[in-house]
Amino acid sequence: MTQQEYRDFLRSIHAIDRTVVEVAYMSALEEEERRECLSLLLHRAEEIREPADKVKALWAETAEKMKEKKRESTFAPFAPFAPPDESKKPSFPVEHLPDGIREMVEEIAESLQVSPDMPASAVLGILSICLQGKFLVRIKPDWEENVNLYILVIARPSERKSPVLQNLVYPLYSYTKEQNIIRGPEIQEYRTKKKILEGAIENLTTRAAKKGDVEYTEIAEKQRELDSLKPVYPVRLTADDVTTEKLVSLMMENKEVMAIISAEGGIFNMLAGRYNDKVNIDLILKAYTGESLLVDRVGRPPEQLNSPHLTICTMIQPSILREVLGNREFQDRGFTARFLYSYPRSMVGKGRRFETTPIQNDTREIYEALLYALLKIPLEPQPRAVSLSREAYLLLSDWFAWVEDRMNEDFYGLEAWAGKLVGTTARIAALLHCCIYQEQSAEQPVSGKTMQDAIEIAKYFVSHAIYVFEASGETDTPAEKDAKYILKRLKSTGEMEITKRDLFNLCDGKMGTIEELQPGLDILVDRGYIAIEKVKTKGRPTEKIYFSPEVQKVQKVQK
Repeated sequence: MTQQEYRDFLRSIHAIDRTVVEVAYMSALEEEERRECLSLLLHRAEEIREPADKVKALWAETAEKMKEKKRESTFAPFAPFAPPDESKKPSFPVEHLPDGIREMVEEIAESLQVSPDMPASAVLGILSICLQGKFLVRIKPDWEENVNLYILVIARPSERKSPVLQNLVYPLYSYTKEQNIIRGPEIQEYRTKKKILEGAIENLTTRAAKKGDVEYTEIAEKQRELDSLKPVYPVRLTADDVTTEKLVSLMMENKEVMAIISAEGGIFNMLAGRYNDKVNIDLILKAYTGESLLVDRVGRPPEQLNSPHLTICTMIQPSILREVLGNREFQDRGFTARFLYSYPRSMVGKGRRFETTPIQNDTREIYEALLYALLKIPLEPQPRAVSLSREAYLLLSDWFAWVEDRMNEDFYGLEAWAGKLVGTTARIAALLHCCIYQEQSAEQPVSGKTMQDAIEIAKYFVSHAIYVFEASGETDTPAEKDAKYILKRLKSTGEMEITKRDLFNLCDGKMGTIEELQPGLDILVDRGYIAIEKVKTKGRPTEKIYFSPEVQKVQKVQK
């Protein structure tokens, strides 16, 4: 519309409303032309007795509306951050479990109406408890792995975690009770002798100090008797909510082996420093590989573990998982890299049946007999070595190459976890192998079939680890992590716009300089979350950040 056409248009109107103002505003492209249009519009308003304030207010509203429309056209197509694809999580390959174990897993899943992943993953932890410290797997002359595992199963409330564990661990408790009944007299004899000798030493020491009628040699003789007394403790296979200090003592009393098994995540709060605000995971780290540990404490004699072996098998809720993976010291020291992660698909509200087939007595008996056979294998001073057949060795070698090829791609962000994957696969193979050959396991090499079974099971844990670490943000690039942090801070304001300077202050020192905001902001711009505009001010121009209307829609849906 030319200026003459605009003037003709103004002469034709007898009232000024929002439509008239919008036509006036859009009739000019440049800011100077718009000022002239507003001047002409105000002149016409005076002629027809329209309030100037009303016209100016409509003009300001129209200007803001047009700016918003222009800004909307600058937003990139909205591509929000999405959670990892749950459909990519495979089901546990139960068919690769050994006889006697496979049937128990399948029948627990049917009876309790849970994903087979849950009992299948946990049962590897049960086998680890039975065999840790008894065997190791020799991959090459200079590469050996213990057979203990750290298993973490993640499930929401009401997923029947406790009943699953109860059905799997009952043979451990039955075996413990049986062994302690058998050893009862021996345990009592040791305690009595120890008490008598300690009392005798105390009496002799008191007499020597007060009356001087006791020779030091008498005291020394009794002390030698006490020191030579072979300790006999009750059999203990598992612990639950235990401090690391107590865990050391339990392992000292149980030939340096112990297991933490629980349907709750209390152990992680303990390790994170529930009582002293200090992470205490040295024992957990060393017991995975069997490294020695010497513990000195004030007021107590030192405790030394020469070759500790620990199994961890816990079922936790997603909120506990976030705390575990969010603990930087857990991450930096390799604690989280030692776990196998299973995140079964939820069965709650997915057609669970009330009438189910119970676990068969024969299945229970076979499972219990197998665990008893493994538990009764002697725990010797040194683990016995399980070797690999030529076929198993070649399969593991190919698996190693597959893992290495993906270190900078599929395993980006979880290299520490993937770096232990081949060794962990060998551990799984050894556990499966021992289910077949039991006490003769060191006399037979791991077969190619058993190694292939272990690799298929390891592939399951690969997919679930990727899902878990993606969901926690551990696989994000530094810029993506910054972008998500910035987005969280922006949303916390409840506003749809903010200056770049105010955003920097809002980030509370996480970014050292304003320039460090830019990589994260660039990602948010590319994903259509925000647009950035340079705004003129009386002083130095500033940059303003605007939320996309799409973000507002998403927030409303989430509320």
